[in-house]
Amino acid sequence: MSHFTMNDIEQKLCNFIEYDLLEEAHRISPDTPLLETGIDSLSIIEILLFAERTFHTTLPDSILTKENLQTVSHFAQCIYPYLHDPS
Repeated sequence: MSHFTMNDIEQKLCNFIEYDLLEEAHRISPDTPLLETGIDSLSIIEILLFAERTFHTTLPDSILTKENLQTVSHFAQCIYPYLHDPS
């Protein structure tokens, strides 16, 4: 059973995107529109792989939809159930 809160997930994702993916100094918050940050499709895959490693879970590629990737908060809400119910 995972002990990550929604806030934990959002902060870890924001930090990863801000410091590991973006070349320019962008401040990323849970409500930052991801597609407006300039990340590309490879970066989206990197976010997915980061989430899997960090939260010790396997996420289906099917969660990588435009709707789920609107903001960090949207993506966190999408992956949260996989952290608490591995089925």
